[in-house]
Amino acid sequence: MGKEPDGEWEGVRVSYAAGNDLAAVGGNNLAAAAGNNLAVVVEQTRFLRQELVSELARAGWQVVGAAGDGRRGLEMALTHRPGLVVLDLALPDMPGTELIRRIKAEVPWCRVVVCSALVQSRWVQAAVEAGADDFVVKPLDEGRFRAAVGGAVGPVPAERAQRGG
Repeated sequence: MGKEPDGEWEGVRVSYAAGNDLAAVGGNNLAAAAGNNLAVVVEQTRFLRQELVSELARAGWQVVGAAGDGRRGLEMALTHRPGLVVLDLALPDMPGTELIRRIKAEVPWCRVVVCSALVQSRWVQAAVEAGADDFVVKPLDEGRFRAAVGGAVGPVPAERAQRGG
């Protein structure tokens, strides 16, 4: 696949990196951006990735990255240290539960919301045990999704501000 063109998608400015991963959305792409309104999306299906990015932007999040695989998603989460990561459990290169564990180990304040069609109780339980904060079933219900991600928006806790994240 070729590189996606930079431009706008539903009124949100987007910039694509190699491999169709979304590198930046909206304002600047500073890793040290203040606030806990930074978000990363990890979803292998491009259309769904774009839908999640758009929904997060409408809910007031600054999406600083969106990836199609777990490796790139982890890299973005470690680089940007966001307040929110939205991810699918079915990723091409690693289980979503492994990605949750690795994010929570390195960015413990990060809220992780799983958005997945894998809704059998064993998958939901595995996600929660790995550290997921919420679980939204696909296909995406906008109201339920906004309720899941809306709880993470707010001022930066003092201990996060002091450590620069």
